[in-house]
Amino acid sequence: MLPVVSRKRFLPGVSLGTVALWVLGLLFAPGVRAATVNVPADYATIQAALNAAASGDTVLVQNGTYNENVSFPSGKTLTLRSANGASSTTIQGDGSTSVVVFPAGNTSTLDGFTVTGGSAPSGGGILCSENSSPVITNSIITSNVATGEGGGGINAALNSSPTISNSTIRNNTAYDTVTPRRGGGLHCADNSTPTVRNCTFDNNMANFGGAIAGRSNAAATITNCLFINNSADYGGAIASNTANPVITNCTFNNNQGGTGAAMSATGSLVTIRNSILWGDLEAGASGGELRGDSYLVSYSDVQQTGYAGSNNNISADPLFVDSAAGNYHLQLGSPCRNSGDPDAAYNDRDGSRNDMGVDGGPNGALDDTPP
Repeated sequence: MLPVVSRKRFLPGVSLGTVALWVLGLLFAPGVRAATVNVPADYATIQAALNAAASGDTVLVQNGTYNENVSFPSGKTLTLRSANGASSTTIQGDGSTSVVVFPAGNTSTLDGFTVTGGSAPSGGGILCSENSSPVITNSIITSNVATGEGGGGINAALNSSPTISNSTIRNNTAYDTVTPRRGGGLHCADNSTPTVRNCTFDNNMANFGGAIAGRSNAAATITNCLFINNSADYGGAIASNTANPVITNCTFNNNQGGTGAAMSATGSLVTIRNSILWGDLEAGASGGELRGDSYLVSYSDVQQTGYAGSNNNISADPLFVDSAAGNYHLQLGSPCRNSGDPDAAYNDRDGSRNDMGVDGGPNGALDDTPP
């Protein structure tokens, strides 16, 4: 016969009924299960809702313009999401500091907002502080200013690793006639490693890197992004100073730089693959897309002389459907179709060989057939 084990020996002095009550209390205690905090139904402001939310919660914001500067609370991982997207929901800064701040070490998510009206030394629109790794997605970052180091739209600070996706970064500025500033759209500071994919950088301006600037061992991964109408003294779209960005399946058009219509690099290794650099202007003339050192360019369409014929690069009109109207799909007869890296890892979403440019690759357009 098996020995009988006393129930009291399971937890001396505590009945099973008491244990059951403890378990039920833990299951239904506040903060154990993720909750949704509503703005303005539960709290009138986004900041009040963030302060009240527990880590893991979602703050859901209804349509409207919210006149406030927002800082995610330290020690919490939260999702701040709009109910109906960036075109319906705006966070309007007061022009005195960054509109949205992710504090040091923060891993929260910003999803579906227009962020505008910010002005700060770094990160006029959004500041990703040291060692943070936030997610910024489905958003519009527009009309913000960096008054110091850089990052008119977004600043990725020391050792930060933000993921920025499916967003438009436009009309942001980091420019000064006396003290040069960097990264009109995005500044990648020391040892930062941003991941940027499926974004459009349009009409941003800086002294260095109209759209993006990286420095001091920053290593951005930039995939399926469109760079148009950006301008800078150095690097109309991208400037790299001792940084090592990797650029895959991107399109550059109508960017303007005093040195480097599309890019300028110093002490860097810039890797470019499956991309189109065409129609950018250096000091008012076409054909000066890449200046400085060093570039590893392959399977790309580069208007500048010296690249076609090596590393499977070409130099031919990419035949955009209508770039003047903002349509950067490729015509059916484009030389960039099925001309990217043939490695299956770079295949388009339909399984065919990679198309050069923003529509190509596994993260590109599912159907890039022009209308």
